[in-house]
Amino acid sequence: MVTTAVAAALLAGCSSGPKASVGSPDTAAQVTTTQQTPPPVHKTTTTLPTIPVGSARPLNVADGVGGVAQVFVSRVQTATVEPGELGSTPSRGLYVVFYVKAVGAQGSMDVSPYDFYQVSADGAHVSDTAYAPAWGTELDTATLQPGENITGVLVYDVSPKGAHGKLVYSPLMATRPIGQWIY
Repeated sequence: MVTTAVAAALLAGCSSGPKASVGSPDTAAQVTTTQQTPPPVHKTTTTLPTIPVGSARPLNVADGVGGVAQVFVSRVQTATVEPGELGSTPSRGLYVVFYVKAVGAQGSMDVSPYDFYQVSADGAHVSDTAYAPAWGTELDTATLQPGENITGVLVYDVSPKGAHGKLVYSPLMATRPIGQWIY
């Protein structure tokens, strides 16, 4: 009987769920359980910085280890065909083209086209950029030092509902988006 009491006590101490207790070996076993109520969930909402495309105001981004950059989206345009004689047609129906510039402000900051995605007004999410060189050089991956900059375009092949929406900045290592531009 002592073995049973010791085993029950050990099991009770190791559990984070319902608790059990056992009486002395000379009395009948007495077990009680208690149900723990989880603490209330407090949802925190953070407002994502939102900038209109074309604004002179930058999105200031930091990597958490000393790198800081300012990102601008100077304009956006849409098209149903890529410019030029051999212009391709978007498979989803519409090209959305963003003109992006990033400027290093502090430390060493990585910027990549993979840090961005497009969301249409109907909520459709597009991560992959389309190869459409007629609009200019695609935004490339760069590690920017203070004062250095990189410019380029991001072209997304979206449904016609993508004529309005947002460009979201969400670096690959971030757990959530950092900012967005609306158009």
